[in-house]
Amino acid sequence: MAPEGGLGDPGTAVRVDGAEDRCEQRTPLQPPVSLRSGFRLLVLRISAYGLLFLVQLLVARALGPVGRARYALTLNLANIVWVVLALSLDVSTGAMVARGEASFRAMSRFLSAATVLLGAIGWLATCVLGLVLPARLVAHSPTGTLVLAGLIVPLQMAAMMCIAVALRLGALGAFGWAALASALVQLVFVLGLVAVHGLTPGAALVGVSLGWCALAAPLLIVIRRRVGPGALVPGVPAGMLRAAVRGGLALQPATLGLYLNLRIDLVLVSAFLSAAQAGIYSLSTTLASTVFLAGATLAQSALKTQTDAPLPQANRYTTDFIKKMAVYAALAAGVVTLAAWPIVRYLFGRQWLESVVPFAILAFAAIVFTVESPARVMLARMQRPGQIGLAACAGALANIALNLALIPLAGIIGAAIASLVSYALYGGTIVLLFRRASSASLAAAGVELTVPIRSQM
Repeated sequence: MAPEGGLGDPGTAVRVDGAEDRCEQRTPLQPPVSLRSGFRLLVLRISAYGLLFLVQLLVARALGPVGRARYALTLNLANIVWVVLALSLDVSTGAMVARGEASFRAMSRFLSAATVLLGAIGWLATCVLGLVLPARLVAHSPTGTLVLAGLIVPLQMAAMMCIAVALRLGALGAFGWAALASALVQLVFVLGLVAVHGLTPGAALVGVSLGWCALAAPLLIVIRRRVGPGALVPGVPAGMLRAAVRGGLALQPATLGLYLNLRIDLVLVSAFLSAAQAGIYSLSTTLASTVFLAGATLAQSALKTQTDAPLPQANRYTTDFIKKMAVYAALAAGVVTLAAWPIVRYLFGRQWLESVVPFAILAFAAIVFTVESPARVMLARMQRPGQIGLAACAGALANIALNLALIPLAGIIGAAIASLVSYALYGGTIVLLFRRASSASLAAAGVELTVPIRSQM
């Protein structure tokens, strides 16, 4: 394994756009981002999730199972294209900042350039794939709906890359308020259409695009203020292209494995079952994603400490953080499971009742994603992309195999079981790999630093 100070020999470490000055003038380590900050962010995100829940309620009731299938499957296609083309550049450049190989200004400029180029390619790729793939995989959606789905790719790419920079800057509050504004924009748009003209799958996709715009805009302002003028001007700082792309490509198998693990079940359901069943299962996955995102929100509060702290302290902090978060995620999953039937029956209606059991099963996957995310960030910082990739690809292959076996036997319930088992396989492997790598780094440093999380709550 390469030393933490560089991509290879520490004597030849890449330095980008003032990164060396940044390392020399680095301020003393601040106290780790506390769980209190994470809970404040969680309050804002829960408010946003509440608004997005209303959006999904309106979409489901207005479109019905078949219409929702067209909306969900084209959106799923756009998400897959985004994951493939993003090349994990947000993670690789963030890791470069953590190792002192790049400044935040270099990271911001590079990601701006990548968004412009890759976003345009993503829009075109989504349109082309939607036209050439078997029609049932996009629920026989018309060309106009595919074009609108393609527009989501560059907007989502811009928003996600803004989030990557903002969270590493510690702008948790700004991110929380931006997410709330994004959800409010979507709700107002969808509610207006339902009240005046009626909702179509294409119009629902426009609402998603507006939401990404509303999320990215305030974060762009925050980044410019904190990083300085020129931070958002697209550019490729000297020495960064090769290092960032090389790091991203090393991480990309892990990213692809993880996101295909999340998305492939809906694709396989659409291939084996009817459009109505795909629409019902898409509601299960959407509702379960709300639980996933709640856990991920708390995990995001650790990013600044994981970026700024010396490696041994960051590892100890992450270990303690994971233990706390696993308990909270398990409690949340239990509550959601108990509430699944009344939520679907009385809010969405009888035609959606088949989504209850898959929703309850998938809710427990929130535990996995709450603990694997911080562990994966530290593995990336310790330059273990191969290990992440193997774990993610193994999980994705298990998901595909289990779905192929269980969907014909148990329909959408089988798909949910297959996904939960594969998520547990992946997440458990990531945590075990992190624990092993963390122990090795602490032993090499000859120190064991304990971060008193409890005292900060």
